[in-house]
Amino acid sequence: MKAIVVTDEAAGTGGMTLADRPVPEAGINDVIGGTRSARIARP
Repeated sequence: MKAIVVTDEAAGTGGMTLADRPVPEAGINDVIGGTRSARIARP
């Protein structure tokens, strides 16, 4: 799956990169929710 990884919080959006991550597996008491699309809105 694709994930936005923050490497430098002080850099704002420049400190974010798109990376491949393994799909998480749910444990006994865990819930995994899915998102088809997302948007980051800045004021």
